[in-house]
Amino acid sequence: MKNLFLRFSATFTLTVSPASQLVGLQGGSVNYSVTITGGNGFTNSVSLSVSGLSAGATAGFTPPSVSGSGGSTLSVTASNGTPQGVYTLTIMGVGGGYTNMATATLAVLAPLFTGVALAGTNLVFSGIGGYPGSNYGYYVLAGTNLAVPPVNWTVVATGAFDQNGSFVFTNGWEPNSGQQFYLLQLQ
Repeated sequence: MKNLFLRFSATFTLTVSPASQLVGLQGGSVNYSVTITGGNGFTNSVSLSVSGLSAGATAGFTPPSVSGSGGSTLSVTASNGTPQGVYTLTIMGVGGGYTNMATATLAVLAPLFTGVALAGTNLVFSGIGGYPGSNYGYYVLAGTNLAVPPVNWTVVATGAFDQNGSFVFTNGWEPNSGQQFYLLQLQ
């Protein structure tokens, strides 16, 4: 009887979560978790890189490499010059003579108001530029002073983009309430 020996190569897997992120323009940023799982005694260092970024977007890993098994955070930032769109990011890990990849989606949005109408005592706002037919949505913030940071404004509405990336929301209006400013913020 012959002895049969099987040898399994020490390698790794690479996973990314979440599978999809949404970022607005003007310096918005998001993070992805990248996990390296070594198998069969894999202890090599895995260097990480990303491709598929749009113009004006930057990315970086913290840490930029993982030894054996571990995690890294991929941070992606969009600038004012990043074109609106949906991008497929390819995250690649190279180490120990192996290369593994995973993909994630980055949606860069620049929703904007296209109309406002008075309907009785309500203001009806409409706009375009959202992520079509998704679970991504928006907050509408209201404030009376542009010098106050938006983080201190009041959330007056929430909603989701429709199948075309459009949105409509209604907000009560009092004629004697004074000047009010509105800001759309992505969820």
